[in-house]
Amino acid sequence: MYRRLYFAARTACGNGNRIGLEPPASFVDCYEKALGDAVRSVNRSQLNIAYLATHTSRDAETYGIAVPARMAAK
Repeated sequence: MYRRLYFAARTACGNGNRIGLEPPASFVDCYEKALGDAVRSVNRSQLNIAYLATHTSRDAETYGIAVPARMAAK
């Protein structure tokens, strides 16, 4: 699931599918927000753990992603 969300965020924020639309001012900001919002909306601990494998707890906090208790203790 995380991989699908990852590629969907990259597609949504890239210029490949933006016929007639301006690309976002910052790909990175757009991508991080799209991915973070998607992970938060699914709200599954396994998906949150996958997100935290490549992002910090601060990133998770920014997008309202719950950090599983066993990971918060580390």
